[in-house]
Amino acid sequence: VWNQPREEALFYEGYGPGDLDLVALAYYRYERIVKDLLEYCDQMFDAAASTEDREEGLRQMKSQFLPDDVVAIAHRSYDDIT
Repeated sequence: VWNQPREEALFYEGYGPGDLDLVALAYYRYERIVKDLLEYCDQMFDAAASTEDREEGLRQMKSQFLPDDVVAIAHRSYDDIT
C-alpha cells in the first residue's frame, strides 16, 4: 500500500532511514502499475473467467486511477525528480 502513513512507518521501521533513489522509486512504481494493469486485463478478457471475476478486474483497474491512489502517487514520484 503506497498511500497509507502506517505502511510507510512500518517500512522505515523494518528497513531504517536511508536516502531514496527517486528515479528508481518512480521507475519501479510505474513498472508495478503496468504489471498490475496487465494482470487486470488478463482477468477481464479471460474467456473462462466468471462475470464476477471480470467485474472485479475492472474494479481493480479503475481503482488504480483514483485520486491519491497508485497512479497519482507514481506521478508525484516522477514530479519530485523533474
